[in-house]
Amino acid sequence: MKVTILDYGAGNVPSVERALDRLGVASQRTSSPACISNAEVLLLPGVGHYAALVRALDEKQLRAPLMDTIHRGVPFLGICLGLQVLFKSSEEAAQLHGLNVLP
Repeated sequence: MKVTILDYGAGNVPSVERALDRLGVASQRTSSPACISNAEVLLLPGVGHYAALVRALDEKQLRAPLMDTIHRGVPFLGICLGLQVLFKSSEEAAQLHGLNVLP
């Protein structure tokens, strides 16, 4: 099993990679829609502001493959903002829509 770490250009990706490595878990960092679509396990770390993450997902065209992967039942872990983006919206940036996996 390999964990795919979604790298949207911010976040604590190196820390997550080191933690997985220490646990003996193989991982790959990606910002490729194709890699996200083919993930066995998907991890979305996040640090910063909700608006920055939502905008980055949209600008890099990662929203659709991320949603498809989640809806297919691929194991998913969102860390900090990576979990927050699963909600419909956030008080941090009420005008932006999250992934709407959770109300």
